[in-house]
Formats: sequence, structure tokens, C-alpha cells
Amino acid sequence: MIVKDSPFLMGHNDRGWTADLEWLVRPTNFAKVLDGKYLEKRKTVGIEDLDPDDIIEGMFSSVRDDDRFDAITVEGSVVT
Repeated sequence: MIVKDSPFLMGHNDRGWTADLEWLVRPTNFAKVLDGKYLEKRKTVGIEDLDPDDIIEGMFSSVRDDDRFDAITVEGSVVT
């Protein structure tokens, strides 16, 4: 899982910043994550080595664990 494999994206940086869904879905950020730019140097992998399911799981796991996203509005209906 790319996001979980990146200490920087998970908040282990000098500011305690973590990548959220809004940041991840920006095209330039998403491309950098896919390219492995935020992985530790020893864990660098090529795009051909990545499993799309792991990418999606890594992106949404932080949202699932965030209490601010307990309910999601979908076309006017609240889904919990």
C-alpha cells in the first residue's frame, strides 16, 4: 500500500502533516504517489510493480479511519 508505506505521507515529517483524500486526488500529487516519489529510498518501486487495488486501499484507508468522515452525502442523501 503506497500511502501506508510512506512515513512522510503518514505524518512522520517535521510538521506532522498527513496526506488526506483531497491532497491525494489532485492529479499532480496522485501521479507522484503512483511514481513512488514519497516512498523511502530503499522501498522505491516502479509503476509496473504496483497493484491498483493496493493504491485505492491505501488512499481510502485514511478516510475510513478519520472520524470527520463518519457520514458521506451522496446526491442529497446521507450515507453512514
